[in-house]
Amino acid sequence: MIREHTITIKQANMYGLVMFLPILVITALPFFLLNDVHFSGPSLSHTLSFILLMAGGIVVHELLHGVVWALGQRRGWKAVKFGFNKEWLTPYCHCDQPISVLVYRLGAMTPLVVLGIIPLVVSYGNGSFSLWLYGFIFTMAAGGDMIAIWMVRHLRWNSKVMDHPDKMGFIQIESEK
Repeated sequence: MIREHTITIKQANMYGLVMFLPILVITALPFFLLNDVHFSGPSLSHTLSFILLMAGGIVVHELLHGVVWALGQRRGWKAVKFGFNKEWLTPYCHCDQPISVLVYRLGAMTPLVVLGIIPLVVSYGNGSFSLWLYGFIFTMAAGGDMIAIWMVRHLRWNSKVMDHPDKMGFIQIESEK
């Protein structure tokens, strides 16, 4: 059975907007309850460093998808493609071979955990607002990944799926049994 599970980019953006406030509250509340934060204007060097970290994080986000998906199927890096969607101004990573739902989920979750959740948790302990902001931004940047994880929730972990080449979502290769 081959079945397409996709949503439009417009729908994904709407879901992202809906997720913004809950994610903000869920991540900010512990940070501000645990830390006595005093704000001062950021220095130019601090701002430039943050911008460079954000740019690097975008590249690392896509690389993390690629590493997991390359390891999760036979063709390795030959099956992983990186690109940039000019219409939506977004980088992407795409695997053009079928992979198990488990590998698809792991590949989707890895940037969220590494660039979002871990910095958030560390910021709760060290009180760094910049680290909290970085974790929050990269948690939001993984909004599409969270949607993809939600979309495969009903499939068995060993079912085969293929990342959709043009749309947000995937193509189911095997039956759900």
